[in-house]
Amino acid sequence: MQKEESIYAALFDQPGTSLTNERILWLHVLAQALIDCSVNNPEVRQEAVSWVGTPDFDEVCSFAGVDTPFMYSLFQSVMGERSSKRAFKKAMQFRFLVRTYIENNMGFADKL
Repeated sequence: MQKEESIYAALFDQPGTSLTNERILWLHVLAQALIDCSVNNPEVRQEAVSWVGTPDFDEVCSFAGVDTPFMYSLFQSVMGERSSKRAFKKAMQFRFLVRTYIENNMGFADKL
């Protein structure tokens, strides 16, 4: 649990960020891109992998209000997994952290 809490803090406890519908959208864009980096479909995976580290990636991290270097390292961790199952698990853990963050701050993630 300690590791998950530190990831949560590093990603979501950024000063000067509030939870808006736009920010929620960008958080979901990052979550989906992370999942795309973990899939077995070579075309989907390659498109997502080539996006990581680009200026567009940096901008999306900024829009999402997350720490860009930390997010980059999370993507690198997923992309570096030898097992697609473990990579997908890591990606889904981030997805669930996003959901938890939204629910803790808005209480209605299922309505989005």
